[in-house]
Amino acid sequence: MWFDLTQEVQLPEKKYMLYKKLQTMLYVVAFLLAIIMALRVIFDSQNFYSSLTNLDSNKNTLDLLQYQGTDSPTNGNIVAGSALYFDTVPVGTFSKAVIKFPQDNQSQKITTGEITIRKSHQAFLYPEGGSLGFKDGTLLKNKSAYYIVSKGELRKFETSTVSAFGYPLNAFVEVTTEELQYNPAGQLVEDATVYPESSLFKIDSDYYILQNSQLKKFTSEYAFLSQYKAVQAIQKDQTFFTQYALADDVVGFSDGSLVSFGDSIYIISSGKYFPINNPETFIEKGYSWDDVIPAGSDEIALYEKTALFTIRRDHPNGTIFKTIESGKYFIVNNLKKQFLPSQNIVDSWSNRSPILVSEKSLETTSQCAIKKSFFGSYSCEIGIDNLQNLIGVNYEFIMKLNNDTTIADLNVSFKKDINRTNLMVFLRNIYNKITNKYVAKITPTQ
Repeated sequence: MWFDLTQEVQLPEKKYMLYKKLQTMLYVVAFLLAIIMALRVIFDSQNFYSSLTNLDSNKNTLDLLQYQGTDSPTNGNIVAGSALYFDTVPVGTFSKAVIKFPQDNQSQKITTGEITIRKSHQAFLYPEGGSLGFKDGTLLKNKSAYYIVSKGELRKFETSTVSAFGYPLNAFVEVTTEELQYNPAGQLVEDATVYPESSLFKIDSDYYILQNSQLKKFTSEYAFLSQYKAVQAIQKDQTFFTQYALADDVVGFSDGSLVSFGDSIYIISSGKYFPINNPETFIEKGYSWDDVIPAGSDEIALYEKTALFTIRRDHPNGTIFKTIESGKYFIVNNLKKQFLPSQNIVDSWSNRSPILVSEKSLETTSQCAIKKSFFGSYSCEIGIDNLQNLIGVNYEFIMKLNNDTTIADLNVSFKKDINRTNLMVFLRNIYNKITNKYVAKITPTQ
């Protein structure tokens, strides 16, 4: 029904015509405002910010503001030609990213430069740190030769010592000569009275590993199985403690393990546990529910608690990546990814599902040049449509300036072009949210 006061009020003809024009104008303005609001909702933007002079500020929503392999910039001072890396995680599909330097930076002599952007899981974008061999404790066999990996070295058994030590022969993994090259050769194991370091044992129902001539107990069978197979442990009885003393500290889960306690799921890594904040983060980070193993409260208490693991955080040490193109494996280790050269080596480090990644993420980029606008501010606009279908949620920016300068603040906005593709993405997301929330409730029971 149209809003019309003139049904009861009689106006002179000139004023009536003016009233109708104003009424029409009101409807047009309301209609245009409705369209603008709809466009803002459908083709929304997301904004991120960081202060380069206060990198620890809680207001910062851009991460990893640092030079690759070196310290973060001090007080916003940027060195010419140095690559400054920063990243963030927008939620949704976007067409372009706009990087702006606020107006108060005009006096700081920001000149030209270039910004490159790429997309993947952030840890997969780490630089490579070389190849990695078999994990300590792994038992290997090549033709008639038997080995154990101890302190990173490949130690060969003198023929008679394998049976004398009691190693189960079916625990030795058959490997190629080439695979043996990834661990440096160590001393020959020829004294059948002294077990080599990293030997594994089972005493009653508990598991142990020999380290520094002491037996370290695993916190549980689940903890042991997160690192090794049950067949690798030599069966002993309580008298074995007369030969090797029990260590005070214990061994927990392997780095990168997913454990559950109560209603929460945690990532175990480097002596810490990371509480995952919600199921969306779990899925978006590529994890599998099948890899979650139970942990006791006493086991969780052994680790240092960290901040929530959100979608913005990097995968921690121990995470295994697998490329979908060539099936290559990498393991995250101290801000680097190390290549795992074979499936046998992968299996020695993890029995979890790998996080899938794409090698295209390393090669597919977009660039823009930093320019000065007519009003004196500096900005850079990058089209990112070519990055949308890549695996991963992190957008990594690499900025190089042509001269030394100081930047106090940095703003990044992700924007959507107004087109049919983005409209269909919006409608599809709405449909998925509705079906995920309500379809299960209305499905009739059998």
